Amino acid sequence: MLLEEARTTTAQQLTQINKLDGEAVRTVRITFVLSGLLVGGEKVLPSLGLGLLGAAGTLSLVGSLVTSLIAYGTSRLFIGPSPDRIPLDYEEQTDAETAYVEIIGRYERGLLKNRRVLWSNAFFLDVSRFLLACAVVLFASSVASRSVPLIIGSRWYQTLSAIPH
Repeated sequence: MLLEEARTTTAQQLTQINKLDGEAVRTVRITFVLSGLLVGGEKVLPSLGLGLLGAAGTLSLVGSLVTSLIAYGTSRLFIGPSPDRIPLDYEEQTDAETAYVEIIGRYERGLLKNRRVLWSNAFFLDVSRFLLACAVVLFASSVASRSVPLIIGSRWYQTLSAIPH
């Protein structure tokens, strides 16, 4: 019964790790798309510049990419002892109970390791998404702080030039 529970828990952990990996890959894709938009936007409007906010957004975007790759790249899962590690011949053991306890101990250590991997991957994914959100806000603020004064200035100039002298 304990081995069946350990196997069920391991299967659930595998599902969670795969889900986190999928979310990390999606975050990496979004980061690359946003990077492409920024590079393309810089080619279209090179005179606009992004200033200090844009530099902070770039650092945040790179940080998001790195932490997403960490979350994806560190996924390791214990799915049970390898067959050569399971004592199949109980004659070498003092009794079957000792071998059984050893197998359960291996599963327990593996499940704890899986839990640490899940927590660390979830943490890095949360950090990555936070940095990605910061990058979007910083880039939007940078563009707004550069373009809004230009728009207002040109309208102000049009208004002044329309006044008869």
